Amino acid sequence: MILSESDTLERGPYLQLGTPREITVRWRTQAFTESRVLFGTNPAGLDRVATDPEPVADHEVVLDGLEPDTR
Repeated sequence: MILSESDTLERGPYLQLGTPREITVRWRTQAFTESRVLFGTNPAGLDRVATDPEPVADHEVVLDGLEPDTR
């Protein structure tokens, strides 16, 4: 998840609906913005991105293609 300096996080982020291969990330911002989450197995080089370009305040992004038992 990436917030610009003008965004204020109201709630979250938190995880929902996890399966071995996907999970939903949710959060709420004050302003309506697109949703974008960077993720990967190396915290120093997050190489995957999940987005939803629709401007919303209640964000919900599904991270899929995950490998079971990894961080």
